[in-house]
Amino acid sequence: MERRLDRLHWKELKKIIPEKINAVILPVGILEAHAASVLGTDNLIPEHLAGLVAPKVAALVAPTIPYGVPGSLEGYPGTIGVRAEVFADYVQDVLHGLAMTGFQEVFILNGHGGNTESLKDVAQVAFQSSGLYTAVIHWWLEVADITREVYGGAGGHGGADETGLMLAIDPALALKSGRSVESAFRMRAAVQAYPAPSSLLVYGEDAAPLSFDAVKARTFLTRVAGRVEEIIEDVQAHWSEI
Repeated sequence: MERRLDRLHWKELKKIIPEKINAVILPVGILEAHAASVLGTDNLIPEHLAGLVAPKVAALVAPTIPYGVPGSLEGYPGTIGVRAEVFADYVQDVLHGLAMTGFQEVFILNGHGGNTESLKDVAQVAFQSSGLYTAVIHWWLEVADITREVYGGAGGHGGADETGLMLAIDPALALKSGRSVESAFRMRAAVQAYPAPSSLLVYGEDAAPLSFDAVKARTFLTRVAGRVEEIIEDVQAHWSEI
């Protein structure tokens, strides 16, 4: 069965929503500089995960929203986003359209930390305004333990976690070992720098080094997709009791 919403005819959709399928996954990200992977990393990761998970949780996949809220990576070539209020309004309208289409549950699969606060508010408004059950999943926060197990340390912006997933999705989209990869900059709560001094940002002393091991990358992708699936199923099971 075709899971991508934009590849279905409206008459096909009418037959399956909401009687057969009532859930949709909405990938959201940004175009942004990453140390060893392409500008679309924050879009391609949630989009790929959504495609893997959707058949297992009885969901369709909506087209990705590719422009999110930029942060300290503004100034790097190719980092392109929108103002927080514009982003929030846009996502809110998309959620309204999904509700009008007949979806009863939406899972926003976020790939970009700068979107976090806006999406929290958007999810609440979507439920209050249209009754759409809405959950936001920030995949990298939920899989910190898996990152440590597979890569031996913490992830980061452009870190081992994002680089590993991009390597698994398409090796051509992640620079290979031996090419120039900038040194990580450790973020400090007392320091704000615009633009950030590096597109490889870590948040502690225990960050994992970048890895270009294809086997580890595939293992990591499988486990991350499994975790996202578990989260969605858990939320769905508890929503069903309301």
